[in-house]
Amino acid sequence: MNWNMGWAESLRFEFEAHEGSFLLELRCGLNWDEAKFNALCESMWGFCVQNRALLDDREASVVRWIADGFYYFSWFPRSWTSEWGWRETPYGMEAIERIENLCWWFFTGDDPFRGQEFQPIFSIQST
Repeated sequence: MNWNMGWAESLRFEFEAHEGSFLLELRCGLNWDEAKFNALCESMWGFCVQNRALLDDREASVVRWIADGFYYFSWFPRSWTSEWGWRETPYGMEAIERIENLCWWFFTGDDPFRGQEFQPIFSIQST
């Protein structure tokens, strides 16, 4: 069985922190862009959905840049925003939980969303 790379282009753009990516804006501009965050999460979600069978296979090999990207995303936003104060807000807690759940799913194969459809999350200010 081969990996379905349908989400690979958008994941590579984000994980390699290209100009305009969520991760680059967060790292260099100290800007948490909700729309870009949701787009990245949707790409990660889509990758996990499309590759559910392989994520369940403990013997499956993973493409290195994808594993690196999921790993980096698992810790970087939490660490980089540690002094912003927004993590204690309902949106901040939900955003960090979304990151943790997506990374958990990728690394363990255990879908914490239990087959739900992707739903973006927004802060109160943006709604």
